[in-house]
Amino acid sequence: MHRLHRLQAWALRRPEVVLLVVMAVPLLVSLLKVAGTHWYPTGDYAHTELNLRAIPAHPPLIGVAGRFGPIEEQGSHPGPSMAYSMFPIYLLLGRTSLALLAATTLLHFAAVVVAVLVARKVGGTSLAVLVAAVAAVLNHSLGAEFFLTPWNPWMPVLAYLLFLVLVFAAARGRLLAAPFAVLVGTHCAQTHVSYMVLVHGMLGLLLGWLVLQGWRKWNGLTWPAVAQPIVAGAAVAVVMWTPPIYDELRRTGNLSRLLDHFLESSEPTVGLRAATKALLAQWNFGGAFLSGARHDPATAAPSLTGLVLFAAVVALGLVLAIRRRDEPALTLLAVALAAAGLGWVSATRIIGDFYDYVIRWSWLVGALLLIASLWAIWRAIADRASTTGRLGTARRGLVAVAALVVALPSLALLGQSAQAEVPYAAESKLVGGLVDGLTPKLLDTNRYLLRWHDPAGLGGPGFGVMLEMERQGFRFGSDSWTRFAVLPHRVYDESTVTAVLWLVTGDASIDRFRARGDAEELVYFDPRTPAAKAESDAARAEILRLLAELGRDDLLNAIDTQYGNAALIAASSELPPELNRLVSVYTDLRLPGAVFQVAPGSPLFP
Repeated sequence: MHRLHRLQAWALRRPEVVLLVVMAVPLLVSLLKVAGTHWYPTGDYAHTELNLRAIPAHPPLIGVAGRFGPIEEQGSHPGPSMAYSMFPIYLLLGRTSLALLAATTLLHFAAVVVAVLVARKVGGTSLAVLVAAVAAVLNHSLGAEFFLTPWNPWMPVLAYLLFLVLVFAAARGRLLAAPFAVLVGTHCAQTHVSYMVLVHGMLGLLLGWLVLQGWRKWNGLTWPAVAQPIVAGAAVAVVMWTPPIYDELRRTGNLSRLLDHFLESSEPTVGLRAATKALLAQWNFGGAFLSGARHDPATAAPSLTGLVLFAAVVALGLVLAIRRRDEPALTLLAVALAAAGLGWVSATRIIGDFYDYVIRWSWLVGALLLIASLWAIWRAIADRASTTGRLGTARRGLVAVAALVVALPSLALLGQSAQAEVPYAAESKLVGGLVDGLTPKLLDTNRYLLRWHDPAGLGGPGFGVMLEMERQGFRFGSDSWTRFAVLPHRVYDESTVTAVLWLVTGDASIDRFRARGDAEELVYFDPRTPAAKAESDAARAEILRLLAELGRDDLLNAIDTQYGNAALIAASSELPPELNRLVSVYTDLRLPGAVFQVAPGSPLFP
C-alpha cells in the first residue's frame, strides 16, 4: 500500500509522463497488429528502405526522390537526415521491413516525448500537459496508419512541433536548446523541402533575437554566453549540410536542381488567395489538426464559426499576455505567430498541384497557436487562483482536463490501431507474389537490370521488387533515370548485366509483351481475388466507355501506357465525379504483374 501511495504521489508530480504512457499504447498496438504481416515496401516506401540499406557501404548524400520535374529526370529532397535518423532502430531490429515500420513509429513518438519534456523544463507542468493534450489530439487526427508509413512528407510532421518547442526554449534563455533546434529543424528541412522556409526563417529570427539579447544584455545574458550556442548551432548545420553540398559538387548536383525547379519553373504558384484560404481552413476549430478530416486545400472553405472561435481564443491569449506583461507566454505566442507568418509566405509559393500533404506542417502551427493561447489564459487563471489560495485546486483541475483530453483521442486511436494495416497492402501482395516466383529462376551470381511498364501506378512494384531481391542477395539495378530513387550505386549500364528484366502490370500490357518473340515470361501473379478482379474489370470497362463518350481520346489511348492511371488522376478536375470514383477503384484494386527476361540490347518496350 505504501508503494501505491508513493506511485500516486509521483504521478501527481509528473503527470506528463503518465499522459505520454497513455499516448504510447495505441502506437504499440499498431505495431503488434502488423507484426505478423510480411510487408514488401513499394514506391516511396521502397525508396526509403533502399536508402537505409545503402548505409554504411554507400551512404546516401541527399534525400529520397521527389516530384521536381518530369519523372524521367526528377530530383531528390535536400538531405539524407531521414535515413540516418531511422538507421539505428532499423539496424537494431534486423534491417527488415518490420524494422522500417518500427523506426517510423518510434521516431514520431520520440518527437512528442522530447517536446513534452522540453516544455516541462521551460514552462513547467502546465505547459507540459498542454503540449501532451494537444499532441494526443494531433495523434488521433493523423491516424494510426500515419505512424506506420515511412513516407518523407510525414516524417518531419511531429518533429516540427519539437523544433518549435526548442526554438521557444532557446528564446527563453535555455541556450543549450539552440543547437538542438538547428539539428531538428535541419532534419525537417532536409526530409521534405516544404519545411525549408519555415525552418530557416525561424532559425534566422532566433539568431537575431539571441544576438539582440547578448548585445543589450537582456535577461541577464551576455554576448559570450550567447555566442557559444550560436557557434554550436553553426557547427551542427555545417555537419548536416556537408553531405548534400558534397553531392552538389561531386555527384548529382541535386541542390542546383532544386533551386532551378523553384526559381525557374514555368508552372504557376498557388498564390496569395488560395494559400490564405487553405491555411484559414486549418487554423480553425473545424481544422483538420483537431478533426482529422482530410481537406482538399485547393477547394476546402474555412468553417466561419470555427475560424471566429479560434481567432477569439488566440486574441484572448494575446491580450491577457500583453496586459499582464507575461514574458514566457508572449514568447511562445511570438514563436507560434512567426511560424504562421512564415508558413503563409511558404504556402503562397507552392508550385504545381496543391496537395494537402505539402502543408501538413500547418497542423503543427495550428496546434502551437492553440497551446500558446491556452497557456497564456491558464497563467492568468493561475495568478488569480494564487491570490485566493486556490492554486492547488486549479492545477489539479488543469491536469484532470488534460488527462481527459489525452484519454479520449488515445482511446479512439486505439480503435484505429486494432484495425491497422501495412501501407499499400495490395501492391505489397503483388510484389510478394512476383518475388516468390522469380527467386528460384535467377542466379545470385548474375547482374540484372530491372525495367518496368506500369500503367497502374508510378513504378512502385518495380522499386519493391528491386528492394526485396537485393534483400535476398541478388544483384539488381535499374537505369540512370532512377538514380535519385535507388542511389547511383544501383544504376547499371546495360552492357554490364547478364539479363534485362521487365516488370509489366496490367493484362492488356502483359499480353502485348507476350507477343514479343524475344521475351521469356518468368512469373505471372495476380493479387486480386476473383471478386476484386471482376470489380476491377468492370471499373475498367466503364472508364473506357465514359472516356469515349466524353471524347477524351487522349486519356483513352493513355490508359495502358506508362503511368497511364497517373494521367487520369492528373486530369481529375476535368472529369465527372463518377469517372474519378471509378479510377480510384481501379487504382486501389491494383493489377496483375508479370516479369519477362530479354537479352541485353533488345529493343525497349514500345
